[in-house]
Amino acid sequence: MVLVRRLDRYVLAQFLRILVITLGALTVVFIMIHLMDNIDVYLDHDAAWIDVARFYLYQTPFNMGITLPMAMMIATILSIGEMGKHGELTAMKASGISLFRLVYPMLVFALLASLGSLVLGETIIPRLNEEGNDIYEEDVLGGTEEFENYRGNFLYQDRDGYTYIVRSLFVEDTLGSAEQVEIQRKLPDGTFVRINAANMVWEPASRSWVLRNGEIRVFTEAGEERMYTFLMLRSRWLDDEPEELLAEERDPEEMGYAELEAYIDDRERLGVETRTHKVDLQMKLAYPFANLIVVLFGVAIVGSAAHAGRSSGTVGFGVALFLTIVFWGFVRVGQGIGYGGGLGPAASAWLGNVAFGVVSLALLARAKT
Repeated sequence: MVLVRRLDRYVLAQFLRILVITLGALTVVFIMIHLMDNIDVYLDHDAAWIDVARFYLYQTPFNMGITLPMAMMIATILSIGEMGKHGELTAMKASGISLFRLVYPMLVFALLASLGSLVLGETIIPRLNEEGNDIYEEDVLGGTEEFENYRGNFLYQDRDGYTYIVRSLFVEDTLGSAEQVEIQRKLPDGTFVRINAANMVWEPASRSWVLRNGEIRVFTEAGEERMYTFLMLRSRWLDDEPEELLAEERDPEEMGYAELEAYIDDRERLGVETRTHKVDLQMKLAYPFANLIVVLFGVAIVGSAAHAGRSSGTVGFGVALFLTIVFWGFVRVGQGIGYGGGLGPAASAWLGNVAFGVVSLALLARAKT
């Protein structure tokens, strides 16, 4: 038992050593690719390099989340391959330790990494992405905050069925005001109500909008029409916060699963196409678990090499890197097919995991374990 625990620590240490190096290298490569692709943008906007560095610093956790499954696959294949090259695998098998038992600590770590990625993707990473994007827009590109509290010519529908059509909206702290407003609502009995007002102001005390200088038109199912004018109209049903009306399209990377799901519901009520967002929503679940799938796949590759009578050490860095690129290709192709509507959101997001998972099980079924 002591020997097995010591072996677990040894195997995990070998795996983590390669993982840390590979993860750092891949993350740097991702950042450098983005930097090279956008260096003309930074130069055109005369961006301060300290601001560029801050942007990439905030983006680093997100980039590490992307590269982690790739690093996990490379670390799995190389760590087991190294043990095979030095005859350690043969010695362990001669002692009655199976390949499955040998890689047990790797699989446990991969599962924990998947769950950790899921948690971080719901909590810290979206906030860091949001901060990073703000730095990019305001400091790197030199955007101003002048129009951050303004939204013009938009339509907004709340969960109670009220539709706001607004010419201009200004929000400042807890206050809000809008010009040229139309509010529509179809009642359960089929009656259609339309309110037009010159302006409306948010009243923090009652947490509702107050409309001024307008008219109400009521259209019944029987075809009757009634009109009323008003100087001031206050309704407790018009309780949508100014910040809710101000909110515009957001980047899925700035939201966790629950936030993105609610955002999709809001967009669908407005009749906006949400197919790409639904794929991104499923990716937030599928991609973290790729960490477990690729470790299983790496074990299957090494086990298959042993079954074919080759030394596990022959499965080297080149093969590991090639398989990593293939996996990333599956993920991106599946995502692209989902964006185009060729597959449902869940099927497209999980395509890479399912494909590599099935291949892993097939290889393990015939491998010498």
